[in-house]
Amino acid sequence: MVEGLLTASNTRNIFLATWKADWDDSHDVKLTYDRYIDRFLSLFTGTNITNERTRGVLGIRYILLMNFKSKLWIDTKGDVRVVLENNIQITARLSIEFEVEYDTDSEWEWISRAEWTLSKYLSLLSSYHSDYKGGIGLTIRF
Repeated sequence: MVEGLLTASNTRNIFLATWKADWDDSHDVKLTYDRYIDRFLSLFTGTNITNERTRGVLGIRYILLMNFKSKLWIDTKGDVRVVLENNIQITARLSIEFEVEYDTDSEWEWISRAEWTLSKYLSLLSSYHSDYKGGIGLTIRF
């Protein structure tokens, strides 16, 4: 599995592109524009592109207690998606992350990750995804 994240932002606007692709040619691309309201809340709109369909999305992101990030969206087909995620820094170099997602169209999906920081720009990553299964790789920051 290949994952990617690209962000461009200023104080109130965030353009975000995320993608996941598997070796069997399945993919999931999300392109969104976020409007930052305050430190807890942002509104977003964009598109979600998969093998089966392309759909527009509209939603909110909200930070809950204990720094849990939540996301709720509705798409152009009327399906609703709820996401809950958290990243916990265990040591100065080791962090773990989990994400649970429920979509009324595709049901449950989850992912867990462990990341070991090697340098300011490079980390080792291990992850397990409910659809794509497990893997290891490198995280490159620039």
